[in-house]
Amino acid sequence: MGSTLDKIRQKYGDKVRIVHLNFPLEFHEHAHLAAQAGVYAHKNGKFWEFHDTLFKNVSTMSRETIERVTGEVGLDVADLKKALDGKLYAETVNAQMKLGKDAGVSGTPAVFINGRVLEGAKPYEEFETRVDKALAKAKELLSKGAPEKGFYAHLMKLAKAGE
Repeated sequence: MGSTLDKIRQKYGDKVRIVHLNFPLEFHEHAHLAAQAGVYAHKNGKFWEFHDTLFKNVSTMSRETIERVTGEVGLDVADLKKALDGKLYAETVNAQMKLGKDAGVSGTPAVFINGRVLEGAKPYEEFETRVDKALAKAKELLSKGAPEKGFYAHLMKLAKAGE
């Protein structure tokens, strides 16, 4: 998924906004801990670097792996250990999971493009097609007088209504 999002970022730049929310699956033993570490990395300005490096090590996922990757990306491992031991970011992860469940997410990856879900690992071309359509729809709506201020909220209302 990382390379797909990288390609999206490269092609579209500031025309798209990528927001990551955690949805650790229960059957992955260390997923919740990894998600908490991801929140820690975000708070310290290194989320995507941490995310991408951790996923390169997913086959050996453990607390040791999470701590090692934290150090590799230049974050304070001792500080992370305190955060994990104190469950400092557990509620943040749980709240993100609730948002996902409320939106109908049942697995990963799940990506929303202007309120419309794209579930499962999909090829880059499918993302590109959907992003291109979303950008064209946005341009059309704006040309027809949709408000610039609050435009994303306007899009979400349309998505909720199935338009």
